[in-house]
Amino acid sequence: MKILLFVILGALLSCIVPFSEGIFCFSCDSSEDIACHEFWEADLDDELLYLNDCSHIQNAQYCVKMTGIYEGKLGTKRFCSGRDWGTECAYIQRPGDIQQYRSCISTCSGNACNDGKSFMKLNSMNLLLISISLTLSVGHC
Repeated sequence: MKILLFVILGALLSCIVPFSEGIFCFSCDSSEDIACHEFWEADLDDELLYLNDCSHIQNAQYCVKMTGIYEGKLGTKRFCSGRDWGTECAYIQRPGDIQQYRSCISTCSGNACNDGKSFMKLNSMNLLLISISLTLSVGHC
Protein backbone atom coordinates (compact mmCIF):
# COMPACT_ATOMS: atom_id res chain seq x y z
CA MET A 1 0.00 0.00 0.00
CA LYS A 2 2.91 2.35 0.76
CA ILE A 3 4.36 1.74 -2.69
CA LEU A 4 1.05 2.70 -4.30
CA LEU A 5 0.99 5.92 -2.28
CA PHE A 6 4.55 6.81 -3.38
CA VAL A 7 3.76 6.10 -7.04
CA ILE A 8 0.66 8.31 -6.97
CA LEU A 9 2.48 11.05 -5.05
CA GLY A 10 5.40 10.94 -7.49
CA ALA A 11 3.06 11.10 -10.48
CA LEU A 12 1.20 14.08 -9.02
CA LEU A 13 4.45 15.90 -8.25
CA SER A 14 5.63 15.35 -11.81
CA CYS A 15 2.57 17.30 -12.98
CA ILE A 16 3.18 20.18 -10.58
CA VAL A 17 6.97 20.57 -10.47
CA PRO A 18 8.38 21.90 -13.75
CA PHE A 19 11.21 19.86 -15.19
CA SER A 20 14.01 21.10 -17.36
CA GLU A 21 13.21 18.78 -20.22
CA GLY A 22 15.48 18.47 -23.21
CA ILE A 23 14.34 17.21 -26.56
CA PHE A 24 14.70 13.59 -27.67
CA CYS A 25 15.42 12.93 -31.36
CA PHE A 26 16.27 9.97 -33.53
CA SER A 27 19.91 10.01 -34.65
CA CYS A 28 21.13 7.85 -37.51
CA ASP A 29 22.90 8.01 -40.87
CA SER A 30 21.99 5.66 -43.73
CA SER A 31 25.61 5.65 -44.95
CA GLU A 32 26.51 3.91 -41.68
CA ASP A 33 23.26 2.01 -41.01
CA ILE A 34 21.01 0.70 -43.79
CA ALA A 35 18.02 0.64 -41.39
CA CYS A 36 18.02 4.46 -41.42
CA HIS A 37 16.04 4.98 -44.62
CA GLU A 38 13.74 7.82 -45.64
CA PHE A 39 10.35 6.25 -44.88
CA TRP A 40 11.43 4.51 -41.70
CA GLU A 41 8.82 4.14 -38.99
CA ALA A 42 10.40 3.39 -35.64
CA ASP A 43 9.27 0.41 -33.63
CA LEU A 44 10.26 -0.23 -30.01
CA ASP A 45 13.63 -1.78 -30.94
CA ASP A 46 14.48 1.21 -33.14
CA GLU A 47 13.53 3.61 -30.37
CA LEU A 48 15.94 1.91 -28.00
CA LEU A 49 18.75 1.95 -30.57
CA TYR A 50 18.38 5.38 -32.16
CA LEU A 51 16.52 7.66 -29.72
CA ASN A 52 18.96 10.22 -28.36
CA ASP A 53 18.45 12.66 -25.48
CA CYS A 54 20.37 15.39 -27.38
CA SER A 55 22.24 16.45 -24.23
CA HIS A 56 25.46 16.57 -26.28
CA ILE A 57 24.09 19.43 -28.44
CA GLN A 58 24.09 22.95 -27.02
CA ASN A 59 20.57 24.46 -26.91
CA ALA A 60 19.06 21.44 -28.68
CA GLN A 61 15.47 22.37 -29.54
CA TYR A 62 14.92 20.65 -32.88
CA CYS A 63 14.97 17.26 -34.54
CA VAL A 64 16.05 17.17 -38.18
CA LYS A 65 15.61 14.66 -41.00
CA MET A 66 17.59 15.19 -44.22
CA THR A 67 17.29 13.17 -47.42
CA GLY A 68 19.40 13.63 -50.51
CA ILE A 69 22.95 13.15 -51.76
CA TYR A 70 25.64 13.26 -49.08
CA GLU A 71 29.26 12.44 -49.78
CA GLY A 72 28.26 11.17 -53.23
CA LYS A 73 25.58 8.76 -51.98
CA LEU A 74 21.81 9.01 -51.82
CA GLY A 75 20.79 8.72 -48.19
CA THR A 76 19.03 9.91 -45.05
CA LYS A 77 20.31 11.51 -41.87
CA ARG A 78 18.48 12.17 -38.63
CA PHE A 79 19.95 14.27 -35.82
CA CYS A 80 19.46 16.80 -33.00
CA SER A 81 20.04 20.49 -33.63
CA GLY A 82 20.21 23.79 -31.82
CA ARG A 83 18.97 25.63 -34.90
CA ASP A 84 15.89 25.48 -37.10
CA TRP A 85 17.02 24.24 -40.52
CA GLY A 86 13.57 24.88 -42.01
CA THR A 87 11.43 22.48 -43.98
CA GLU A 88 11.72 22.32 -47.75
CA CYS A 89 12.46 20.09 -50.72
CA ALA A 90 14.35 20.88 -53.91
CA TYR A 91 15.61 19.06 -56.98
CA ILE A 92 19.40 19.12 -57.16
CA GLN A 93 21.53 18.30 -60.19
CA ARG A 94 25.17 17.58 -59.49
CA PRO A 95 27.78 18.89 -61.96
CA GLY A 96 28.30 16.39 -64.78
CA ASP A 97 25.20 14.38 -63.81
CA ILE A 98 22.18 14.21 -66.14
CA GLN A 99 19.77 13.12 -63.40
CA GLN A 100 18.16 15.38 -60.81
CA TYR A 101 17.81 14.19 -57.22
CA ARG A 102 15.13 15.21 -54.75
CA SER A 103 16.69 16.59 -51.59
CA CYS A 104 14.60 17.43 -48.52
CA ILE A 105 15.14 18.78 -45.05
CA SER A 106 12.52 18.70 -42.31
CA THR A 107 12.87 20.38 -38.93
CA CYS A 108 10.47 19.73 -36.06
CA SER A 109 10.40 20.56 -32.37
CA GLY A 110 8.57 17.65 -30.75
CA ASN A 111 10.13 14.63 -29.09
CA ALA A 112 11.04 11.90 -31.61
CA CYS A 113 9.31 13.81 -34.41
CA ASN A 114 11.98 12.99 -37.03
CA ASP A 115 11.12 9.32 -37.53
CA GLY A 116 8.67 9.50 -40.43
CA LYS A 117 5.38 9.30 -38.53
CA SER A 118 3.62 11.18 -35.77
CA PHE A 119 4.93 10.38 -32.35
CA MET A 120 3.27 10.93 -28.99
CA LYS A 121 4.98 13.48 -26.77
CA LEU A 122 5.83 12.12 -23.37
CA ASN A 123 4.80 14.86 -20.98
CA SER A 124 3.81 15.04 -17.32
CA MET A 125 0.14 14.26 -17.96
CA ASN A 126 1.02 11.17 -19.99
CA LEU A 127 3.37 10.05 -17.21
CA LEU A 128 0.55 10.45 -14.68
CA LEU A 129 -1.86 8.40 -16.79
CA ILE A 130 0.75 5.69 -17.37
CA SER A 131 1.57 5.54 -13.64
CA ILE A 132 -2.08 5.25 -12.65
CA SER A 133 -2.72 2.56 -15.27
CA LEU A 134 0.28 0.53 -14.11
CA THR A 135 -0.73 0.92 -10.48
CA LEU A 136 -4.28 -0.24 -11.18
CA SER A 137 -3.13 -3.18 -13.28
CA VAL A 138 -0.65 -4.31 -10.59
CA GLY A 139 -3.41 -4.11 -7.98
CA HIS A 140 -5.63 -6.47 -10.01
CA CYS A 141 -3.01 -9.20 -10.55
